[in-house]
Amino acid sequence: MRSSQGFTLLEVLIAVLVLGVGLLGMAKLQTAALQSTYSANLRTVATQLAYEMTDRIRANKVGFKNGSYDNPTIGTVTDCATTDCGTNAMAQYDIDQWNTTLAANLVNGQGVVCLDNTPNDGIDSSGDGFISSTEAACDGVTSATMGNLYVVKIWWQDERDPASAIKRFVIPFVP
Repeated sequence: MRSSQGFTLLEVLIAVLVLGVGLLGMAKLQTAALQSTYSANLRTVATQLAYEMTDRIRANKVGFKNGSYDNPTIGTVTDCATTDCGTNAMAQYDIDQWNTTLAANLVNGQGVVCLDNTPNDGIDSSGDGFISSTEAACDGVTSATMGNLYVVKIWWQDERDPASAIKRFVIPFVP
């Protein structure tokens, strides 16, 4: 009777198959981790930009009390970094700078500040990747329990997560 020495070709093929399946699983796991990290990074940026806007509003209380931050339409904006501005012009400048930062740091990033009794709404109902002023769903109604409840709503597209085209971050605040 002969004794076996070494591996047979069948054993080697099975070992290579098991190793290949394991490596493919690791690659899939790495891809999922990268996608989740990217999505978390976008949410972090949205959170920081939402808090930046609330800080800008708190720094310009007179402009806020005048309603300059409540879902404004942006016209010609004065550069308040180089020119002295009034409170309403400063609000316009803040919104313009904030929207520019949103667009630069988030894919299709856009946002709105408004008086809203139902803050967790506003969707891209047209499916074009942009939120219009009517899709933002700012109702302009004061809250029965909170009074003037303002919200900062930010939308962006998470290009690595095609299952949900538009992501939303909402921060309600009472200045």
